[in-house]
Amino acid sequence: MLKIKLLRAWFVFLILIVLLLGFGFIQTKKTIQKALDNQIVLLNKTQPLHLTYDKLELSYLQRSFELTNVVLLQDSSYLDLNKLTPHTLINSIKVKNFKVLPLLINKKLDVDEFEVIGLEVVFKKGGLLEKRLTQKTKKKASSSSRNVLNQLSISKFKVSDFQIVHFDEKANDTINALKGDLLVVKDILFTGGPDKKVISIKTDDVVFELDQMSVTYGSIKDKISLSKGIMNLGTGYSKFRNLKLSDLNSLKKKVSNNTFTKSPGSFDISMVEVFGLDTSKLFKNFDLMADSVLIDNAKITILKDSNKPWNKSVTKPMPQQVLRNSNKEFWINKVLIKNSSLNYLEIINDKEVVINLEDVQSTILNLGTVKSKYNDLESPNIDVTISAKVFKELNFLLNLKLINPLHSNFFSFNGHTSSFNFESFNPVMVPSSSIKFESGRVLKIDFNGQGNETSTKGDFVMRYDNLKTIILRKDAMLTNKTFSWLANSAVRKENPKNGRLKTAQIDFNRIPYKGFGNYMVKSIESGLINSVYPFGKRTRKK
Repeated sequence: MLKIKLLRAWFVFLILIVLLLGFGFIQTKKTIQKALDNQIVLLNKTQPLHLTYDKLELSYLQRSFELTNVVLLQDSSYLDLNKLTPHTLINSIKVKNFKVLPLLINKKLDVDEFEVIGLEVVFKKGGLLEKRLTQKTKKKASSSSRNVLNQLSISKFKVSDFQIVHFDEKANDTINALKGDLLVVKDILFTGGPDKKVISIKTDDVVFELDQMSVTYGSIKDKISLSKGIMNLGTGYSKFRNLKLSDLNSLKKKVSNNTFTKSPGSFDISMVEVFGLDTSKLFKNFDLMADSVLIDNAKITILKDSNKPWNKSVTKPMPQQVLRNSNKEFWINKVLIKNSSLNYLEIINDKEVVINLEDVQSTILNLGTVKSKYNDLESPNIDVTISAKVFKELNFLLNLKLINPLHSNFFSFNGHTSSFNFESFNPVMVPSSSIKFESGRVLKIDFNGQGNETSTKGDFVMRYDNLKTIILRKDAMLTNKTFSWLANSAVRKENPKNGRLKTAQIDFNRIPYKGFGNYMVKSIESGLINSVYPFGKRTRKK
């Protein structure tokens, strides 16, 4: 009898366990359904969003559930047909290893992993994507707006195979598109707002991880991409690998499509690190504030077609003017560029002139503008230091200072070079002047100057010996023997000579429709020309 009573007791106990599990399963599913149906993604009370789905599959023992054919849409009563509206479609959402008791008792959903598979967000004007909405979905979309969950905690949020596009129905084409293989966000905490209708996100411990992302934009479908990235919102540290913008083929398409001369660029950067990023200002106002940025192994290409005319009706802004005209505030205490290169390609007639800058190292201090802080005060100078090797043998250093950039266009510069052969300068001198160097050795160049938006002035000291030049006819790349003889008769073949050192003048008037890079190169080039040209502007020093 005792054994029978024990068996009955165990049987009743098992039935209670099954009933409790069944009740827990039903209540858990109901709670999840209720939470989903009542908009756990109500992100903005002025423009509510609705999460809808076709099917919910719950595994109580594995503490997981899956949603299929998920749609996220703006409430139709708030829909403006003339504005871009996001239409979000998701193949499935898998929630793994959630805690049951906090969900049932405290309405807190704690999740180890929240995975979104096959995400598509389409920004378009007009009505909703009717083809992807069932009657069941439409009905759910009009449910109550009361928030059911008090808290949603996600240890790991994953989005795989996703794309966000801006679609133009008139052109029947995608204007911009962001695509990626994987996005991982760690340690997300959503908490109910004061009115229990808005969910806010606490970003202190959030970490973003990116894998194989790309953005396509523009009429020629230009692309910027990266292979991997990480952003820690708590520490302000970010790291991106293999960051690329465009390529030489895209640059050539841009140049061929341009009516006027322009110099588009591309880059391929192995690594970018950002330290001390103020993520709250970044996400709130899109203001970029950071302690420092490290750019390692950047390969930059600039292409210019000199056969195209200049647009003389425009005035290119100075760097200081670009900062002052910016609608956004940004500030980076220090930018460090190392182990990089710059390839400048210029198309002249049917030829490509290539100038390669190798081993580029640069430091930029106080980059940016904070108008709210320095609007009535003198703003910190922006200091730029660049060193590189050009023509395989010429090492140079350039220091540039933008003085009080929020209130002035004034700047100063200085620099020096190593020794090199005069012939190395021919790729620069021949296209822009009628001088070609046949022989000679530069021992050293020192220069300094200052300027504003109209002109530059300064000193250029070049120590050299055994100089021989020829003068080219302007109508062809042929030697003008008469002028070459006169030039070599008049030119100073060495400096210093007989103990006397000549200093040439840097003297250049800015061409307003050309950029600041051209302004700096031509300013320094004026000192070189005045050094060797028979009638160049020079002063004599003992």
